[in-house]
Amino acid sequence: MIRARTLGVLELSADEGDVPAELYWRKNSALLVYLALSPDRTRTREHLCGLLWPDKPDAAARHSLNEALRTIRRAVGEDRVESDARQIRLSSDAVALDVEALDGALDDEAWDRVSTLVGTTFLEGFGVPDASPFEDWLAAQRRVWRSRSVHALVACASARLAAGRVKEGAELGERAQALDPFSDLAAQTVIRAAALAGDRGEALSAYESFARRLRDELGAEPAAETQRLVDRVRRERTWRLPAALEEVEGAGDRLEFLGREHELLRVLEAWARGRAAGRASLVSIQGEPGVGKTRLLEEAAGRVRLDGGAVVGIRAVAADRDIPWSGLLGLCRGGLAAVPGVWDAPPAALAAIAGELPEWRERFADVVGDAEPCPVPRAFSDLVWAATTEQPVLLFVDDAQWLDAASRGALALLLRDLKRRPLVLALAAGTGATEVCDELATGLRGESEPIHVEVSRWDRATCDELVAAALPEYEPVERARLVRRIVVDSAGLPLLAVELVQAIRHGLELEGGEIRSAWPHTDRTLEDTLPGELPDAVRAAVRVRFRKLTETARSLLAAASLAGERFDPGAVAARVGLSADERDAALDELEWQRWLQSEPRGYAFVGRIVRDIVSEDLLTPGQRRRWSGES
Repeated sequence: MIRARTLGVLELSADEGDVPAELYWRKNSALLVYLALSPDRTRTREHLCGLLWPDKPDAAARHSLNEALRTIRRAVGEDRVESDARQIRLSSDAVALDVEALDGALDDEAWDRVSTLVGTTFLEGFGVPDASPFEDWLAAQRRVWRSRSVHALVACASARLAAGRVKEGAELGERAQALDPFSDLAAQTVIRAAALAGDRGEALSAYESFARRLRDELGAEPAAETQRLVDRVRRERTWRLPAALEEVEGAGDRLEFLGREHELLRVLEAWARGRAAGRASLVSIQGEPGVGKTRLLEEAAGRVRLDGGAVVGIRAVAADRDIPWSGLLGLCRGGLAAVPGVWDAPPAALAAIAGELPEWRERFADVVGDAEPCPVPRAFSDLVWAATTEQPVLLFVDDAQWLDAASRGALALLLRDLKRRPLVLALAAGTGATEVCDELATGLRGESEPIHVEVSRWDRATCDELVAAALPEYEPVERARLVRRIVVDSAGLPLLAVELVQAIRHGLELEGGEIRSAWPHTDRTLEDTLPGELPDAVRAAVRVRFRKLTETARSLLAAASLAGERFDPGAVAARVGLSADERDAALDELEWQRWLQSEPRGYAFVGRIVRDIVSEDLLTPGQRRRWSGES
């Protein structure tokens, strides 16, 4: 069998032996590829003569065709070329084409094969100048396979982006755009990848370059879907690093999302199902502290927003459990008012929330009028119903084990009332907090089963992937030694593994230290061990990263570590004497580098572990007295 790679410069190879040199002669290889792509791999002699030898007399053309067939028979085998006086046929096992393999890989969603098979232009640089019918066919095939290749790369990139492999998705999008600089699908992929990487400026720049290229060379505008996508990107919040860090190499870098491809796809599966079928779904994400539940929610939310969905979410803290309706009202503060459809909610529903939240009272004053408020649970269901008439909605609650009982009951009512609406409710909670999900699942009884996602610690292979991505300069032996140390010192917790790797990038030395035994103890939880039993390497990593922050960010972070589980950044900034501009710059820096997480009711540390280390190790006694209010 001959194998032909046609996406790019033509390459021919044989399963056994060498390919006859004559097979590379233009008309011989043109005949081989043309027959292989013909219906049933069959053509008439008359058609082939007119295709490749249009200017020759009939007898001379038939003689040339026979000579070309003789070369092909010698290459593929006599029994694999069937011919008679009228037509010629290649058997199915005579030639294997890369374009056929590409179609099969797409059908199987074998993305690694897809990305390998897609090349450049079909039969790049190839031509038969004295055979204009073949040249016309070749031009048409190039258009067809350019389009198919772009679609293949976009499909492959979309799968990579959905699994959190943003860098790979971006590279595939750029390859698609190189094949067709005027493709909206390719441009959308490049824009999505940049947005998911957190680089809104790059996403907008990619759009402007694409739009300019269309206008200048084709006199056209981007497709409506491309324009809607970039509008969504413009509405996304962006972070601006302080000027002092803008010139520092790597200051704006964030490590790519790793090790959670399956879990992310499961969450997005619920989103896709709810959006397509118009049915409510419940997603439960469970795992111990530090395994990446929050980051998983963030990644899912980013993709939902780019898909045109509305995202409304909060992070609960322990104090919320004792405050009735704190969860529900937090979600109202968490972006629900910004969903356009909410304006069409019943005035009684708007009045109920406006009676609890001053910002709602001010925003919807003209709509509420003198309407009589309805009960809060009913109001929330009516508001989300109105929101889903405009666009699909993702509601999420991080640390849902701290939800108050009243809010849990109201969310169960929400799922019951909106079971036929495009709604996904995602809950992230600690291991063993199944009662929250079970209670809410009663609202969907008889409709759909909740999707349960277990998030566990990283294994050695994922830690190795992290080190390879973050520290590519390490040789295999050095990397293996470092991975072993990180696996032990981080206990496989992604939060700590990332802390260690980030600190190593900033100069932390782990070499030479004794590797301690595994922790936490098998009969104790991570929470039980905090903060005293953390490995010294983890504490050192936090200290190194802390010292790399700007002075204002360090002050804000240190004071915040004393301010409780959730804090008001304005109050903390005032305590350390920061202006509003200094506060905002520090918050941007701390959010981008994943020290802090914002939610509608304030800020919190991404990990309690980090907060404890900052509080215990990085404050002077004087700072502790001043910022904690001690005399």
